[in-house]
Amino acid sequence: MAQGNWVQGRGAYGLYCWCAYVDVAEVGRTDTTVTYRVTHGYGTRYAINCYANGSSSAGGSWNGSVYSTNNSGWVWVQCTSRDVELARGDGDAYNHTFTGQINVTGGFGNGTSNASNTVTVPCRAYHTPHTPKNIRAERLSDTSAKVSWDVDYTGMNGDYPWSTVTVGVAKNGPGKFTDVGTVSWDTTSHTYNGLEPGCMYIFSAKATGPGGTSDYGVSAPAIYTTPTALGMLEAVKAEAAKVVLKGHDAPAFVDSWELQLTTDGGKTWVDADVNASWEDEESPAGTVRYRARAVKSGLKGPWTESNEVTTICPPLAPSTRGVRAAYATGSTATLEWVPNHPDGSAQTSAEVQVTTPTGPTTTTVDGPGTSLKLPTGTKGPYSVRVRTKGLDEDWGAWSSAAAYTVADAPQAFFTDLAADGATLRAVPHTFTWKVADETGVSRQYLYLCDIRGNLLWSGTVDKDARSFGLGYAQHAFVNHTVYRVVLTVTAGSSLSVTVSRTFRTDWAPPAKPSLNIFVDERLGCQLSVFPGKADSDDTPETSHFTVSRVLPDGSTLQLGSHLAAGEGASDPLPPLNSEFEYVAVAYAATGVSAVTRVKTTVTSREVAFNWGAGAERSWLGRYLKKGSSRKVTHGYKMLHFADGGEGLPVSYGINERDVKDSMDFLLLDEEDYKSFLEVMNMAGRFWVRDLYGERFRARLSCSVKRSDGAWVASCDPTWETWEEPANGR
Repeated sequence: MAQGNWVQGRGAYGLYCWCAYVDVAEVGRTDTTVTYRVTHGYGTRYAINCYANGSSSAGGSWNGSVYSTNNSGWVWVQCTSRDVELARGDGDAYNHTFTGQINVTGGFGNGTSNASNTVTVPCRAYHTPHTPKNIRAERLSDTSAKVSWDVDYTGMNGDYPWSTVTVGVAKNGPGKFTDVGTVSWDTTSHTYNGLEPGCMYIFSAKATGPGGTSDYGVSAPAIYTTPTALGMLEAVKAEAAKVVLKGHDAPAFVDSWELQLTTDGGKTWVDADVNASWEDEESPAGTVRYRARAVKSGLKGPWTESNEVTTICPPLAPSTRGVRAAYATGSTATLEWVPNHPDGSAQTSAEVQVTTPTGPTTTTVDGPGTSLKLPTGTKGPYSVRVRTKGLDEDWGAWSSAAAYTVADAPQAFFTDLAADGATLRAVPHTFTWKVADETGVSRQYLYLCDIRGNLLWSGTVDKDARSFGLGYAQHAFVNHTVYRVVLTVTAGSSLSVTVSRTFRTDWAPPAKPSLNIFVDERLGCQLSVFPGKADSDDTPETSHFTVSRVLPDGSTLQLGSHLAAGEGASDPLPPLNSEFEYVAVAYAATGVSAVTRVKTTVTSREVAFNWGAGAERSWLGRYLKKGSSRKVTHGYKMLHFADGGEGLPVSYGINERDVKDSMDFLLLDEEDYKSFLEVMNMAGRFWVRDLYGERFRARLSCSVKRSDGAWVASCDPTWETWEEPANGR
């Protein structure tokens, strides 16, 4: 019951009050409608008479006097009542409101009271949808399938509406379906892209609507993807011509198998006559390989090849080894062979046929032996061949004939040096030898080795030569060292002999050279070297000279090499006012050397600036009083740390150094002035030598000014990494 607003009595009726009411109750329901009973009236307290009129939206109207007995309690008086049928919504519930009004004009509690009552009308009732009909599945590829169905539903105004259709799949056998796609109610197919090779798939579908979700419908017939390959195909030789095939890790779904074989290494394949047990009762003779693939629903999987097996057949020709082209009379010769049995059987016997200078002979080797001593007692030509037998009753093919010659071995010996341990006092030295052989010399080879056998030099010698000279330049002899000279002579029979001699080198050095030194106008040194006086008649001649400069710190620069007597070398950058050495070395043809050292000082009152690729150009400058200074800075990083104690930074060296000089020079005359202007205009890199033996590479910043009637030149060299003139730019 829903009450309206209350109306208070007036005057003598001030203790009395009343209100309208609307009461709603459901009295009937179908799938599509709901019926409500609506009652309309008023309530009062302490009333005697009520004069009222009114109407209801649910239907009915009234007027006149309605008596209410005096009562201290509440009295509810029904004025009208009727049934109202409302339609249920298609998709959602909705609200409906019933209203009523009471009007009193008879002098007792005159006024109007309105009441309303709202109910929720439920949506219409739906049933669980029907399942899709005639579900079908079609394989599109090994990764894709199309699922189709026929509809079975009513519209949303009906009792069995659809809103969506869901496709499900069961993989590799009947079982619980897994949802794999959902489409709208008006779609009748779905493409699934999750297939895998070698599998079976069963598809179904279900419908969903306001009434819930149906069961999966009758599933479509199973579809299959292309079978996968065998994990391994094993071929086993069971008997002489019987091969049994064994497949491992076969695919799950197979209608049939295709089997083929090859006897030519896979060039051609033919169908194999294999029974249901995968046995080939009459496999071809020789080496055979099989392959197999699965077939399902007309789909053929990839081939899997087996190992090779060999059925019983006669051997092929064996391979031979161990036979040289020639043997010395009476020496040991051995034939070795390797059986070639395609069927894998072991050698049961062999036949060796030797053709000697007097005719052929045949020797049988029983069992698995694979070698035989050959005859060498008679000089002349020989040939030998071999064949083998396995399980097959027939002999195999003969090997190719191996030819050899038996002859007397050649003889050779050194005549100079005549014995081991001789001492060579000089090179080149001519070694001599003799050779004797009835078939003539076909080749001679000479070797030079150290005492440990390491090859130092080798060369072919003319077959008619019986001597050869070995020298220092070509053969790298070292003094006071033991060597071995080796000669190999090959005769016309192809037999060879090797002889050798050991010897020791002990060579005297050449005379010490003399070295002339001249300081030029650019404060460079010009050097010339000459042979020294021999100490004895055994002193060897000098082959060539080298000249080098050695500074006090030990650094050495070679100024000239392979110099002849009287030839010289130039040193454009010797240090100034600091003692150093020039070293001349004389070399004999043997490689033995003699050394002369000359201490030298280039005295100067001027600083030298050199430039040009070879430092061949220069300018000399004289310091003014207090006209030089140097600033050296070292690179470092300053870092502050959170726990830095006093808050001061910590420094770390970064291996960087900068050196900058400042020099002032007095220009002595106009020529000196013009020469300095040339230095200024170079804007290049210079070598600088100061008065205290320092040498450095630098970039120059120069200026010139007039002071006290004289020209003063200023240079600020900034040091760079040192380069000798040979590397200058």
